[in-house]
Amino acid sequence: AGHALVAASLKNADPVHKVSIISRGQAGGYTLAVPSEDVRLHSRGYFVDELATLLGGYASEK
Repeated sequence: AGHALVAASLKNADPVHKVSIISRGQAGGYTLAVPSEDVRLHSRGYFVDELATLLGGYASEK
């Protein structure tokens, strides 16, 4: 759920489509972010927001 909370609050991140808290294997849950359009080149802001989203999941586990 940490991924979803951070991604929903950032303007350059892909919109969250689906979130599951059901554990599957070693994953504690699942967040699906679907791009709103097909983009071949991403901006620096997009990559910074993607990194923040990934770190948001890590931080929520700690």
